[in-house]
Amino acid sequence: MKKYKNIIFDMGNVLLDYAPHTIVSNFTSDTESINTLVKEVFYQQEWLDLDQGILGYDDAYILFKKRLHPKYHSLVKDILDHWHEYLFERYEMFELLSELKQLGYKLYLFSNASLRFYEYENRIKCLSLFDQKIIYADLKYSKPSDDFYLKAFELCGISAQDSFFIDDSAINILKANQLGLDGYIYNSTYSLLYDYLKRIEVL
Repeated sequence: MKKYKNIIFDMGNVLLDYAPHTIVSNFTSDTESINTLVKEVFYQQEWLDLDQGILGYDDAYILFKKRLHPKYHSLVKDILDHWHEYLFERYEMFELLSELKQLGYKLYLFSNASLRFYEYENRIKCLSLFDQKIIYADLKYSKPSDDFYLKAFELCGISAQDSFFIDDSAINILKANQLGLDGYIYNSTYSLLYDYLKRIEVL
């Protein structure tokens, strides 16, 4: 009998590429502008508030405009409107998810994603394979908080003990382990993940 019934996946840098520098480089080729906008948009409190669903994109734009030089305003607007169009699926993960599904596992997504998720969800093919998707903006808690995991388990009707979690964040996996959820820190080397899943007899 298999130890796990459920396989839980993070999204960014696991199922799809999420790289702020790459995203911003689609809007400008100027290195200084790219570095500034990555720092001042993606790594600020406003972005966390967008993820949590407590700040709208129009309101975020107003806040960014107050802080940033006018030369960046149009770029910020374009980024806020279109950043999600530059999230690209990792197709090898679709194959893995399909294999897990065929083996009878339930698949769950636990992601610190904003409400913008619902605008790009349908174009990410692998997301159609999940039994349930839990995102930060709906839950109002983020990984690696205990509340995120405990609430997500409750909503999905699953337990930590019969689930396995794949995330690119060591902190997220450590917290999951503390709650009894086994996991794997994914470093984007698919062959290592696949071999590990075979070794622990998930595959």
